[in-house]
Amino acid sequence: MEHIRARAVPHGVSLALFVRAETEAVAADRAHGLLSNAEAPIGRLGYVVGPISD
Repeated sequence: MEHIRARAVPHGVSLALFVRAETEAVAADRAHGLLSNAEAPIGRLGYVVGPISD
């Protein structure tokens, strides 16, 4: 993870994950893994991970 940018939006918080990787595909895989690992604990608190957008 290179860095994270967060900002408030009407429906919650928008996070931009900046992942350092050799290719864009590898970066996407790493980001997907990170979000997948975070989804269950976040869900137990009543939050949701929304759709990933470009």
